[in-house]
Amino acid sequence: MLMVGGAVMGAAHGASQSDPSQLWVLLGASITYWPGGLLTAGVCVMLVAFVPQEAAVLSWASFSIIVIIVFGDLFSLPAQIINNTPLTATPRLPAETLSAVTLLVLAGIALLLWAIGLLRFTRRDLAQGA
Repeated sequence: MLMVGGAVMGAAHGASQSDPSQLWVLLGASITYWPGGLLTAGVCVMLVAFVPQEAAVLSWASFSIIVIIVFGDLFSLPAQIINNTPLTATPRLPAETLSAVTLLVLAGIALLLWAIGLLRFTRRDLAQGA
């Protein structure tokens, strides 16, 4: 979905500016949000692995908090809160410069959450028919 959204935005912007290269610029910019999305999904994997009964509610709650923080300016939240979510930590390309360190840190944390969650999930004692 990130790639489709980036391609559509790039094609629309490129068509309006008569610059077809914008398709590739915005497609690449949209892909930088992949580590943040994986980190958000990794939180859900951890919740399913450790608290399966409450995982659905807690997953939606964490997603809701992220959405509220992303729109933090509307709620007059402090900048320290607004700039500390997986999605707002991602550089806003092409307006900002690419920070590979930020993306690698997000990807590393996401990988760790997924690995711990999947390892825990495979070791859970699941009763058949439960």
